[in-house]
Amino acid sequence: MESPAFVSRPHFHLADPFYKEQFQYGVHAKEGAHDSSFWVEPKSSIPVKVEMRLQLNVLLRKVEGIEYLFKNLPEVMFPVFWFDSVATLPEHMAGSLNMLVMLPT
Repeated sequence: MESPAFVSRPHFHLADPFYKEQFQYGVHAKEGAHDSSFWVEPKSSIPVKVEMRLQLNVLLRKVEGIEYLFKNLPEVMFPVFWFDSVATLPEHMAGSLNMLVMLPT
């Protein structure tokens, strides 16, 4: 079965402008506020900080058999919610990571 759920960056940040232009207000992406990042220690490839910002969208479109309810409904990617999650390397592990990086190859 097909799912009408899709994931994007919040407020369709960095997406095709088509998605933002479907709405009159409320969809305004901001550089920095809606970006995600993944910081990795280069020698060990251990992630030290992850900032993930994602948005759940639902594709709204006419449904066969009940077109009369939504006869004027345009097909639209409707944002439901977005979340911001940050994870960092715990302080108690910083020393161990530093020692690992400083060990001779």
